[in-house]
Amino acid sequence: MFFNGCTAHHPTDPNANTIVTYQYQNGPVNIVLQDKHKSQIDCSDKTLATCAIALYIDSEKYINKGKNLTSKKLYLSATVEYLQALTRLSVAKIKAKEAKLKNYGEFKQVIEYNLEHKIDTRSKYCNSQIERLRWMR
Repeated sequence: MFFNGCTAHHPTDPNANTIVTYQYQNGPVNIVLQDKHKSQIDCSDKTLATCAIALYIDSEKYINKGKNLTSKKLYLSATVEYLQALTRLSVAKIKAKEAKLKNYGEFKQVIEYNLEHKIDTRSKYCNSQIERLRWMR
């Protein structure tokens, strides 16, 4: 197991947002937000398949924010939005795989929605935008 970490000490600015990201080997990039580590989507009343679909749908609003910020030439902020979309897509992919193994009803829902393909396509898009924004900064 490999561990790499760093930390920075800085004064808290009420006008600024600070994000912390972490990633385990071959795992998704996770963003730790300051709001008491609130989960991305409340899935307490959802099945695994519907939770995965909800996360996939929720990722779109971050992609749209990223596009909007890119048009304003706020490249670092846009990158954060694409990263937030990627975290939702990564969790959605995990939940979709678990749903397919849980029972036939959830398997059928994931397959009929073509969820895994949609997640992969959207993830590739986000990754390409993040790389493009690195060059634009």
